[in-house]
Amino acid sequence: MKFAILAFTILVTQAVAQDYNVQSNGFRLILKSLTNDTLNDHALGACHQGAAQEGLCLMNDTLATPARPYTTFYHNTTSHNHGNLKNANDTAGVLNWSLNYNNGAGSVFSAMALHYSQTPCLMDMIFAPHNSSYQMVYFAEGSSSMYIAVGLNDTGSTPASPYHQSRSLVWNMDFIMLPQDPTCSWVGVQRVWV
Repeated sequence: MKFAILAFTILVTQAVAQDYNVQSNGFRLILKSLTNDTLNDHALGACHQGAAQEGLCLMNDTLATPARPYTTFYHNTTSHNHGNLKNANDTAGVLNWSLNYNNGAGSVFSAMALHYSQTPCLMDMIFAPHNSSYQMVYFAEGSSSMYIAVGLNDTGSTPASPYHQSRSLVWNMDFIMLPQDPTCSWVGVQRVWV
C-alpha cells in the first residue's frame, strides 16, 4: 500500500511538472523601490533556508554584477496555451531555480511556493526540489514586473530572531500596497534577462 501511494505521488508530481514544460531563458529578479533607493537595481538570489530549501534574499549583486547561478531564475509555462511563447508575458507559470549539489556535479530544478510566515498575512517564497505545490507567477507586459494574483493583510511587527538574519523577499497578501510593518520596504520585482 505504501509503495502504491509513493508511486502515485511520483506520477502526479511528474505529470504536473510536464504541464509546465516550456522554460524561459534565464533571468535575474531585480528590485525597484519607490520608498528606499538603496534597494534599487539589487538582485535577489537563492539563499539557504533549510534542507534543500532556499528563500529569496537580497544580494549585494546589482545590475552591473554578472549573473551568477544563485541569481538566475526561470519561468516555466505550459505548452497547452495556444501560441504560448518561450518568454511569454502575462502568462501563468512556475518560478524556478536550479539547485546545484555535489559541488556542481548535479542539479535539480526547484519550484517556488508561498509559505505562511510568523505574521498572518506575509508569505515566504521558498524554493524546493520537485515541489508538488507551487505558486503561479506572472510577468507584466512592458515592465516585466512580477505579480501574483492574491491578497490579505500584513499588520504587526516581525519578531526578531536571535539567530542569523537575512533580508529576504516576502509577499504581502493584502490589498494595501505599502507594508504596515515599519521595518519593511515596498519593492517591485522585475525580470532582467541574463
